[in-house]
Amino acid sequence: MKKLLKNIVVTILIWEAKQVLKKYQPTIIVVAGDVGKTTTKDAVYAALKNSKKARKSEKSLNSETGLPLSILGAQSGWSSPQAWFSIILKGFRLITKTQSYPELLILELGDRKPGDSKFLAEWIKPDIVILTHVDDIPTHVEFFDSIEGSRKEKQDILEAMKQDGVVIVNSDDANALTILEEAKRTDLEVVTYGESPADVTITGCNIASLSEGLGVEVAVDIQKHQISYAIPGYLGKGVVLASAAAIGAAGVLDVSLDEAIVSLGEEPDLPKGRLRAIPGVKRSIVIDDTYNAGFASTKLALETLKNTPGKRHIAVLADMLELGSHSAKAHKQIGEFTPAYCDMLVVVGEQARIIADAARSQMGAKKIFTFSNSREAGKFVEQMIEPGDVVLIKGSQGLRMERATQEVMLHPEQREKLLVRQEKEWLRR
Repeated sequence: MKKLLKNIVVTILIWEAKQVLKKYQPTIIVVAGDVGKTTTKDAVYAALKNSKKARKSEKSLNSETGLPLSILGAQSGWSSPQAWFSIILKGFRLITKTQSYPELLILELGDRKPGDSKFLAEWIKPDIVILTHVDDIPTHVEFFDSIEGSRKEKQDILEAMKQDGVVIVNSDDANALTILEEAKRTDLEVVTYGESPADVTITGCNIASLSEGLGVEVAVDIQKHQISYAIPGYLGKGVVLASAAAIGAAGVLDVSLDEAIVSLGEEPDLPKGRLRAIPGVKRSIVIDDTYNAGFASTKLALETLKNTPGKRHIAVLADMLELGSHSAKAHKQIGEFTPAYCDMLVVVGEQARIIADAARSQMGAKKIFTFSNSREAGKFVEQMIEPGDVVLIKGSQGLRMERATQEVMLHPEQREKLLVRQEKEWLRR
């Protein structure tokens, strides 16, 4: 019965979302990929919000339920029938009464099972698609017959675009470029961004102390013009690539690049749990990357850890879930990769023990510690941390690694502001 009611609600929400799009006809940007979707979506919104009446998907609402909610301007009703009824009523009012509505929607589109992207993209019909990083071992790959099946989902999004749409693609990513090349569309305009020569070329990226704390200083080249800006509070190449994609989107929409840069440089409304720099206990730095974990994002996080100046570099890594038959291989490769990027390794979960085993021959047993849950690991790190240390905390959602971050952050009373999954529904789990 519960599943039936859910299906009915989802069907109604999608019908309402279709009618809203037909009535108000906003420009639609869809962000797709395996890594960096939410950060890119939020960076695009940050760059455009002062120039366009825009709305973005909240958090990571990117499913058959989340996307209609974003289009209707509503949040999840969780388990409350009254809340879902109110959402449906709100959608009905949008359809029957002309109201103020965004001219630009920035939506994140996920692919947790075969056919997800095709079904959603065909009725959303994006004007612009931003294709971020496509992983060699994609997150959620266990729900597909093969890696190629997961990649086909991104191709389906491109094939569902409106006539003469624009694809903004990561030029550093061979997998993304291959998907674009194999898409059965010849009418699409292509805008590239990345560190390799592109329409928006990243020429500089440095972690730096800003007035607001740690952040990144970025330099990009656009049509032979050098532009520099800073993004406070976030570290690593991921946020830099996201900002470059946002600049590319600004150019496509004829938004002043100066205005976009100023908007990006303001306190950014970027997602929690993605390489966020948080003050830690004993004058340490915590790199909170606890939203989720996959193969490529874990490698990126370790590179960011190594590039962040500090006394010691400590990696706290948990299981990477939903990798299916590729799980053991992926964890082993991360374990072989890790020793070059940290001085000490703490692992959480059964799969993460494979990381520890693979790292042990290079690091030695005395520098590796294993735990079964996130709170235990956090309490251990809190005890052994020293002034000047940099601590990376990362793992899949199921391991709830934000609980480890809470143990080592300097101001745990700010957890609702800084950490993921602090809503009452999550805290009950």
